Amino acid sequence: MAYNRVSTHLASFRRVVNEGVKCLQSGEQWSAVVDYTILAWGYVQGTPVWDNPAHNSTRKACFKILASAALNALKSGRFAPDNLKEIRQKFKKISPAASELDVCIKYIDKS
Repeated sequence: MAYNRVSTHLASFRRVVNEGVKCLQSGEQWSAVVDYTILAWGYVQGTPVWDNPAHNSTRKACFKILASAALNALKSGRFAPDNLKEIRQKFKKISPAASELDVCIKYIDKS
């Protein structure tokens, strides 16, 4: 698969991920933001990994958008300790070692 053939589709995918996050954040739907992050994370992981690191910028940006939104939701939402424990388990399950979600996991551990 050639990057130049799919780059416009990847850019569209990034816009959709970003718009979904913004929509949920503007409505202060914090639990939905966390659910969206968990769901969308798998789709982002399914995007191609290119040999050229510059071509992976869309993928990295999507991970950062989702992780940032999740952290914002964790800080803004008033999650019960049981919910935080469940969210932490889900984040650990979907994220590989040294992932963007580590910041969220550390925040939950401090709470």
